[in-house]
Amino acid sequence: ERPGDGVETVLVKVSLPTLRNPLADLFGEALRQKGLREAQINELRDLARDGRARLLLLLDAYDELPQQYLFKNLYMTNNLEQFRAQPAARGPGASGGSDPAAAEGGGERAPGASVFPKVIITTRTELLARGEAYEHAFFPVEPDDNSEASRAAAEKSFLE
Repeated sequence: ERPGDGVETVLVKVSLPTLRNPLADLFGEALRQKGLREAQINELRDLARDGRARLLLLLDAYDELPQQYLFKNLYMTNNLEQFRAQPAARGPGASGGSDPAAAEGGGERAPGASVFPKVIITTRTELLARGEAYEHAFFPVEPDDNSEASRAAAEKSFLE
């Protein structure tokens, strides 16, 4: 928790080889393995979306995944973007979430909301040295094309 902002950072450690399908429900399956109930998982998901919790996902042992899962973008296939805090609606008519200003990004985000969830993936460097286009497997957004300018713009937007 950062002093003064009241938002807790939650570390979710995920052992990728123990998941049945790491391409689908990585978040929920990892938390179920740790003994959390569905209600608790949904509550944490809602806290993250509301900006009251920041998620730090540590995805361990990527290189030990079965071959069919390697070089798949786990961020995108698991829709980890859903855990990014949603803009807060402003004004008296904001209840119900139908405020067009909030829908168009006119609302306020919690401090640091645009950079969470953080995803850290651990792997052996030998896997990355194979020369495949591994940046697409780990990048949280899909660039429009393979140009350097496109990748740089996508990286900049993710870091903001």
